[in-house]
This record gives sequence, C-alpha cells and structure tokens, in this order.
Amino acid sequence: MAVKIGQIGIGAWGKNLLRTFSSLPGVSVPIACDGDAAQLSKLATSFKGVEFTSDPEKII
Repeated sequence: MAVKIGQIGIGAWGKNLLRTFSSLPGVSVPIACDGDAAQLSKLATSFKGVEFTSDPEKII
C-alpha cells in the first residue's frame, strides 16, 4: 500500500522535501499547496502527476 502525502508549503525547504518524498518507493505526493503562484507554476513543470494548488482546503 502506498503512502500518500499532501504537502502544504513549498518554499526553500519545501522544494527539497517534495523532491525527496516523490523519490521514495511506496510514497506518492498527489497534491501540494503554496501561496506563491509563481512558485507553483515553476514546480508544475518539474513534478508531473502532482496537482499544485493555492487552496490548502483541497488537501485536508
């Protein structure tokens, strides 16, 4: 069974956590959230299959 992580906050450390979580066997990150729209757009090109949103309610 895979562990699914919804990540809130993708700042300086958040990018590293997202990359690390995504690379772990048995772990998926289907959704991530941040208030910085430019950051979300930038990361969307690097992390295919992850939904990026500015609404934390979508994760909860």
